[in-house]
Amino acid sequence: MHNGNPTPNGCDCSPGYTGPFCEHISCSTDIYNRFNTDEKTLIIVIRRSPFIATQVNLIAKAINDHINYYGVLDVKVYTSFVLVSFSNDNIQYEEYSESTTFLTDLAKLNTTNVQTGCNDTVIDAVASVFEVEFINAKSPVLVITDAPPDDSADYLTVVNRNTFRKLPIFVFYINNPNGGCNTDQMSAGYRAMQYLAHSTGGLVMTPSINNLPNAFKYTMRYVTYHSNMVLGYDYFQCSMGNHGSFFVDTSVKRIAILATGSGMILCCYKNI
Repeated sequence: MHNGNPTPNGCDCSPGYTGPFCEHISCSTDIYNRFNTDEKTLIIVIRRSPFIATQVNLIAKAINDHINYYGVLDVKVYTSFVLVSFSNDNIQYEEYSESTTFLTDLAKLNTTNVQTGCNDTVIDAVASVFEVEFINAKSPVLVITDAPPDDSADYLTVVNRNTFRKLPIFVFYINNPNGGCNTDQMSAGYRAMQYLAHSTGGLVMTPSINNLPNAFKYTMRYVTYHSNMVLGYDYFQCSMGNHGSFFVDTSVKRIAILATGSGMILCCYKNI
């Protein structure tokens, strides 16, 4: 079939076909790096604010420790890096091929000499990620902000540009109890932020400022290297009862469960 030539052991198939009779179509892609999800681009979108600045060094240390941990095992988790910083509707982004300069520039954001308002261009800051030409497949976007978006009308820009990239978006929203700003979770900006995260398979997490480094560290660890995410129960209003189930095969070595909510209890059962 398909212009194949018979041989004593089957068929010598034309390019694009396989099988004993060349009956199977063999598809190929010229996409760089194919669809490898083992290597990621580390993407950080962070607000330049005095409140977040107090934890920047700990965040940079968590990233450096993560890279060094796998470096000892001669494993390269991140092949590139993207840093987006924003404040007072001003957005800056840079891409890096190595971690040293990336971490140096991230650490420079620890300055508290900046005045910020109660809202900011969070959505447009995320959208700027897509200006980067090459990003590894399924690389998560880790957003750190202490202000809800004032540009909720632009969320479709991210939705449309992420249609091909399919990057999960994880938001760490840090409420400053002494900042004089009230967080309205029903506001258009906050809901747009939630929609972007949930629709891409991510989450909006609300750790305290002191818990931010640990929340960031463990989220980064479990959504990057050798990560294949399964999305479930991403409903705003529907009640799913008091339990949920999922299935994995015996080749899975590790399972990480990421969830947000109130009054949650995790129970694990093993049936033999």
